[in-house]
Amino acid sequence: SKQNVLAIFDTYFDEEITKLLNGNMNFYKKIVDNDKLRTRVKSNLFDLIYYEYKKKQNKENTTRDEVESKDEGAN
Repeated sequence: SKQNVLAIFDTYFDEEITKLLNGNMNFYKKIVDNDKLRTRVKSNLFDLIYYEYKKKQNKENTTRDEVESKDEGAN
């Protein structure tokens, strides 16, 4: 569920932001120093990741349903 993903997202977000520090100190500093920006970036990234996760999950479910439907039709 979305709540389960959100529960682990904070840790994931912090790890990725730390990686950003190594790649781009100015961008990292802007996010760390600005709580409003940090919250907005974090929220938008979560929404994007969750949307992609759900899209992939729905695609897998659709594919599985198609296979099951073909199997039932063969019987």
